[in-house]
Amino acid sequence: MFSSVFFAAALLQASPALPPENCRDDNHADRCAPEDRARIVARLGMASADAEAKAGVEAYRAFFVDGYGRERPTIAFERRPGQPPKAVVYAQGRKLEALASLTAWNKVKSDAQFADRALTPLPPVKPANDVPNFCLHAWVSSIEIVNAPTREGGPDTVRTRTENACGPGLTTQFTFELATLAIQQFPACEALSETKYRNDIERLAACTLLHGDTLAAAGFTSQTGGWLELRRDLEPARAWSSWIGTNAKAELNWNGQVAKDDIYGRNNVGKFLAAQSASARLSLYPDRIEGLDGRTVKVTGRLHKASLSEPQVRESASSEQTWIWDTGLREWALKSWTVSAFTVEK
Repeated sequence: MFSSVFFAAALLQASPALPPENCRDDNHADRCAPEDRARIVARLGMASADAEAKAGVEAYRAFFVDGYGRERPTIAFERRPGQPPKAVVYAQGRKLEALASLTAWNKVKSDAQFADRALTPLPPVKPANDVPNFCLHAWVSSIEIVNAPTREGGPDTVRTRTENACGPGLTTQFTFELATLAIQQFPACEALSETKYRNDIERLAACTLLHGDTLAAAGFTSQTGGWLELRRDLEPARAWSSWIGTNAKAELNWNGQVAKDDIYGRNNVGKFLAAQSASARLSLYPDRIEGLDGRTVKVTGRLHKASLSEPQVRESASSEQTWIWDTGLREWALKSWTVSAFTVEK
C-alpha cells in the first residue's frame, strides 16, 4: 500500500505543471508564454507589440489557435503614423491589407477598451439532472492592444490577454469580432460562402489563397472550396461527374494517362477517377486559387492518396486545374486537370 502511494506521488511530482487553463490549447501548450508569441510573430513576419508601440503604431491584434492546437491567421487593425487605419491579415507566406472603414475602426476602438478585462466568474450552478458539462477542443485567442486609449486614460502602451473559449469572456468576444469586421473590409473574403467555413477566421484563412481576379477565385471557392467533396447519394462515376460539372468537357492527365470527355458526355474522366478512388482515398488541398479573368480560375496544390488496404501507403502529387464558368448553368466546370507522379509521404 505504501509503495503504491509513494509511486503515485512520485509520478505526480514528475509530471510537468500544466499551463493556466485560459492559456492552454488542445495540446496543453502555453499560449500565454512570451516565447510562444515571439515565435508566432517572427513566423508571420510581424513586428513585436513592443516594437510597434515604440514606432507610434496604434494596433489591435488577435491571435488564434484552433481546437486542435493549430495556429490560424492573425488579424489586426492598425493605424501607422501618417497612414489611414487598415485591416491586416497575417498568414504564413501571405499578408492581406485593406483600408478600414470608419464604422469598423470606431467599433474596434470602442470595444477594445474592455477587451483585456477578466469577467468575475459566476458561482457554479449544479445542473438539475446532474449531467456534467464537458468542453473539448476549444479555441484559444489572444489580444495585443498597442497605444490605444482606455476608458480611464491609463498610460499602458501594450495591453494583452489570452482566453480559452471553454471560459469565454470579453477577450474571446473581441477577437472573433475583429475577424468579422476584417471580413467586411475585403470584398473577395466576404464573397466566400459562410456555410463552408466554421467561422470568419477560417474564411479569412481561405481568402489568403485567392490571387489575381479574387472575386472570380472566391466564386469558384464558394462552389467547391478547391477540395474534393463528392456526393454520397450517387454511384462513384456519377459523383465525380457532379463534382466536375454538368456540362464539363474536361481533360485529365494523370501522370501521362489521359482521359477526355467529349460532346457525347460519356463521363470518361469521372469513370477514370472513380477507378482511382476505388483503391485509395483521395484528398485535394489547394495552395493557390487564381482568377485568370472573370470566367477562368487556375488552382494549384497537392493531391493526396491513401491506400485502403493495410499496411496503408500515403502518397502525394502536385495538382494543377483550370475551371471555367458555365454561364448557362451558372456553375464552375472543370476544363483540365494535370496530376504529376505520386511520391510516398514519410
